[in-house]
Amino acid sequence: YEYRDCSETMYMFWYGAEWAISDDYTDGSYSAYCNLDVTNPSDCDGNWIFAGDGGAVDSNVRLYADSCPQWDCDAITSDVRSTCAGPFANHIAVNHYEDTSGLAFYYHPAFSAWVCGTYTQNCSYVSYSAITAESADWQHVDRGNSINLLFDSPAKTASVTCEGVANPASSSTTTTKAPTTTTKAPTTTTTTTAATPTTTTKALTSTTKASTTNAAFCVFGRLGSNGRLNGLYESHGVSHNGKDVYEYRDCSETMYMFWYGAEWAISDDYTDGSYSAYCNLDVTNPSDCDGNWIFAGDGGAVDSNVRLYADSCPQWDCDAITS
Repeated sequence: YEYRDCSETMYMFWYGAEWAISDDYTDGSYSAYCNLDVTNPSDCDGNWIFAGDGGAVDSNVRLYADSCPQWDCDAITSDVRSTCAGPFANHIAVNHYEDTSGLAFYYHPAFSAWVCGTYTQNCSYVSYSAITAESADWQHVDRGNSINLLFDSPAKTASVTCEGVANPASSSTTTTKAPTTTTKAPTTTTTTTAATPTTTTKALTSTTKASTTNAAFCVFGRLGSNGRLNGLYESHGVSHNGKDVYEYRDCSETMYMFWYGAEWAISDDYTDGSYSAYCNLDVTNPSDCDGNWIFAGDGGAVDSNVRLYADSCPQWDCDAITS
């Protein structure tokens, strides 16, 4: 069986003694495998072991036959924030609804979360106005009913409504089976993980400063989450809020450094009010914000490791490298 999403294809297949999941069913590697000797993968509900977990069974993982769990609504509305109020009445696909502007309210399986924002199948990051806390439990709601969901951003519990006429026959049940046998672990492991969503929205005041004159700035030293922002940002040839916009193209995306209105910020869109990082100082030149950047998802903590270099990134200048 194959699943195509996140810019890759994953396979579920019979390993030889158990069911397994991998991006290649021919090379002996796996990302997860069933801990039971069963004929049907759905009989392995709650009994999967994932590479990198030290052999521990993840009892949260469910296997549904034929289809994934879903909401069946005429529209979705919410009170999490005004931009996400809806109604999201355009049912695009399973668990994917959009409003008249194209803003989406959808479930992203890689993050195990409902997202209000620009729809994406990217499994490394999402751009959102609101996102629920990651949860291993499927929270079902029938037409004509509401559910309270815990949101990570904004940090609150909010009501989400599945609009429509209630269907009295609708129900959702799951069962968990206890493991009865154990099987050997494959000898080669390949671990796949989904990165934490790290884009949010921040309202800032507006001011205007003189444009910078540097042709480029290098972001250097961000580790872990949002490490994709490291790189050389070169002039984009346009200005925003009276200052130059700089762009960095890598990791199959384009990121921008721009004047947000009261500070320098970095985002994949310099027009929509979102950011992935911003400078904690009111400075004219981004390089003056060396060691003073705050990244989305860090709870407002300053990352003093991040360096801003003017014009170019640090480099080695060698005739050759040996080791």
